[in-house]
Amino acid sequence: MFFTLSKTLGFFAAPSNLLISIGVLGLILLCTRFTRLASWLIVTSLVLLAVAGLSPLGNALILPLEERFPPWNPSHGAPDGIVVLGGAILSERITATAELARRYPNARIIFSGGSSSLIYDEEPEAPFAVRQLEALGVAHDRIAAEDRSRNTLENAAYSLRLAHPKPVARDLRLSHATRHGGLSRRRLYC
Repeated sequence: MFFTLSKTLGFFAAPSNLLISIGVLGLILLCTRFTRLASWLIVTSLVLLAVAGLSPLGNALILPLEERFPPWNPSHGAPDGIVVLGGAILSERITATAELARRYPNARIIFSGGSSSLIYDEEPEAPFAVRQLEALGVAHDRIAAEDRSRNTLENAAYSLRLAHPKPVARDLRLSHATRHGGLSRRRLYC
């Protein structure tokens, strides 16, 4: 029940989905006696979508979240593990993980990603990611796949159970790629 509610509310929590929903509501209301309200909703939706999509507003809003934790400092030594959260299989995330695996050959890798589908059952992300990492030269015995998680909260909980970290372990966590000044950058957190 919580998962269904989180997915439904999560859909409308995405600003673009909310703004498009406002526009669709306006289109539906065009067929009623509320045409003035409908026009207002459609115009508002289009203007807000343009502002949100074409301005640096998105980066400005996500920057405090990206800067919340200090970036990885390699001078502290090699990490004991690399935790990669699923959510969407991105080739950039897979190739960055393979690059980190080569840079830190003793680090264990955990890929956390099940199926986040609400309506139909689809294959979990983790087995696909493991196959891709192996194709990029990462040894199978270094990779642990967590394939039950359906959202970020479950990614964290199940990955922690799988990792059994030591109190002094250092792990790299890959975040989403962000855009700064037109350049794509991936944050690594310790």
